[in-house]
Amino acid sequence: RDSQPATRDSGLGPAYGLLTAVGMLDASTRAAALTFLPFALEGRGVSPAEVGLLFTVLFGGGAAGKFLCGALGDRFGSLGVVLITETATALALLGLVWGPPAAALVLAIVFGFALNGTSSVLYAAVAGLIPEGKRGQGYGLYYTAIDIAAAAATLAYGLVADSLGLDWTFALIAAVTLTIVPLALPLRRRLAATS
Repeated sequence: RDSQPATRDSGLGPAYGLLTAVGMLDASTRAAALTFLPFALEGRGVSPAEVGLLFTVLFGGGAAGKFLCGALGDRFGSLGVVLITETATALALLGLVWGPPAAALVLAIVFGFALNGTSSVLYAAVAGLIPEGKRGQGYGLYYTAIDIAAAAATLAYGLVADSLGLDWTFALIAAVTLTIVPLALPLRRRLAATS
């Protein structure tokens, strides 16, 4: 079924490039948020032990997201899941940084679930946008691009944090994450065709 949509813009064409851009932004959010979130939490008076607990819960939610979002994408469509999880990622991140401490555990679960769940859906969607003969090249380029984006984002957001502080950094991370929503919308037909 994955090999059916070998149409004019399949292969390493515009749809693939757009999906790769979405993946790069998603990876940049994941890398930067996980790098700087402990500092933001400690700045709010959260103890190192509590930060460790929150990250344990966060990674547990991430494991659930990896497992469940792929199935949800198969059932309800990749695009819808991506739009919901990216929005949830941005809102939960802001909630963790500025929300009430009493909600931190729940927000950590939501954040982890959405943060890691999106990547599973995106990885699966790549296969539907390239023919079987180019799968190796397509996946190789995709993973290279998102790894570079993650590394570059960590450096870039670190510079922002040094210049403007962590509050502005997380506001920017959330804003960039939300740009994935309009960026992914043009993929509606292609992703629907591969679901």
